[in-house]
Amino acid sequence: EKNIENHYELTFGYDQLPDVMKTLKLLKANIAKQETDSNYRIFCSIPLINATVLEEKLKRIPNFEMKLITSK
Repeated sequence: EKNIENHYELTFGYDQLPDVMKTLKLLKANIAKQETDSNYRIFCSIPLINATVLEEKLKRIPNFEMKLITSK
């Protein structure tokens, strides 16, 4: 049986990187790609069962953007 995952694009400042990475690790996220420009961008997937917790924890971070790409 395949696990359903949400795929996200996360954008945030460099100073939030430790908090974001700690949360992603805790919730068993799979990081597919990381980009750096004026901000930090991570493309990741997370088990659907952890998606609500991810959104609750990360929305508290200032200047943090989370975009749901797909759910499959």
